[in-house]
Amino acid sequence: VKVATAGSGSSANNYDGPIYIDDFIWYDTPAPGDNHGFEIEPIAWYSGGGDCLSVERSADRATNGSYSLKMNYNLQYPGEGFTQWDVGNTNLSGKTINVYFYAPAAGAGNCTRPNGVSIFAKDTSDRWANGHFNKIVDYVGTCIHHEDSWWQITWNIDTDTGGGCYKQSGFDSSHIKQVGIKISTPGNGTSAVNDYNGPYYIDDFTW
Repeated sequence: VKVATAGSGSSANNYDGPIYIDDFIWYDTPAPGDNHGFEIEPIAWYSGGGDCLSVERSADRATNGSYSLKMNYNLQYPGEGFTQWDVGNTNLSGKTINVYFYAPAAGAGNCTRPNGVSIFAKDTSDRWANGHFNKIVDYVGTCIHHEDSWWQITWNIDTDTGGGCYKQSGFDSSHIKQVGIKISTPGNGTSAVNDYNGPYYIDDFTW
């Protein structure tokens, strides 16, 4: 931190006494394992477009601490929205990304037409990869509900396959510039079941 008088100043700018700073932080190039629990402002996340309208730090609910990231959606079938964080040029090779996700029941879809959430990443050459399409409501012999509660989802950026995982040819996990969350309607969805106007939440985004 540099404190200086103006070039056009005079001795009237002289000061003998303390100056204070607080919360000196940055997010552009986080160290591996950085924990985004959203307890400290400013937040580095932002809407990446699609059906995600905006994001904000919220005290509505949290896994740990008092805050999470609230993602305001107008999800319209067939639709998807993105929330993202620019991480500079970060080596995530071999890493597993973890995040806690909360979906209100109204934004879940149903057992046969569930909305879903995926973790994604872009490398420094703009090549894309994403993890599983994690169904908010799933049917495995019986209906399994993840809505209205915190639910941890994970993605090993190098080794996970199937379940909607995708990796663009040449994707380089050792040079990642952006990570984020994609929420989308299913391929067999309908407007009546899958449209949703309201918030989703994430917390404790780690690797």
